Amino acid sequence: MCSAFRHEGIARKALNAFKFERRTALAAPLASLLAARLQGLPPSGYLLAVPQSGVGGRFRGFAPAAAVAMELESLVDGHRLLPDLLRRTGPGRQRGRGRRARLDGADRFEVRGRLHGPVVLVDDVLTTGATLSACAAVLREADGGPIGAVTLTRRV
Repeated sequence: MCSAFRHEGIARKALNAFKFERRTALAAPLASLLAARLQGLPPSGYLLAVPQSGVGGRFRGFAPAAAVAMELESLVDGHRLLPDLLRRTGPGRQRGRGRRARLDGADRFEVRGRLHGPVVLVDDVLTTGATLSACAAVLREADGGPIGAVTLTRRV
């Protein structure tokens, strides 16, 4: 698991503008910064954006992780985006929840389909890792192969 930046300073401002001010044109430059972190991946595999909560989607009008993953597909050789493989089934909204509540697991996901090969989960912010862990758990159950994860920022 790796993150392009700490969740502070200009990285935080850029991510917040992207997510909350709907500056979707930032998806491409953010993805290119993240692509540099993906050097050394196996020669083929899948990119999976962590699905956002229904509340987040209605509020933003777009899925930030999916937008970045879509841009990453053209930047990372041999990795194909599977946009609808993961689906969020629980309430899922993590924003504003404390550490304990995040780790206690409001996130629930299901795998919709089959895949064989390495998977890289793509998300916007790593806080406790609870969301990425929940995604990885259902992917392991589905025999997806090795699982990695990248995020744009990481709260320290």
